[in-house]
Amino acid sequence: MFIRLPPAEECEVSEEEFVDIPDWHREILEERMARYRTEGFEGRPWEEFEQELLERLAELTKKKAS
Repeated sequence: MFIRLPPAEECEVSEEEFVDIPDWHREILEERMARYRTEGFEGRPWEEFEQELLERLAELTKKKAS
């Protein structure tokens, strides 16, 4: 899942509250985003994932009730 953050100018946070991101972390993010841009994303839709979770929860609930 990707979360879109507003630009820093729109955040109601002072610069003192910003946290520095290590260079190695930025490099990993850049590499993954480059791979995402070239290969695309072949994930499942949320609805399909949600249905699978609900089915699994129902199974677990039945087992616990028995």
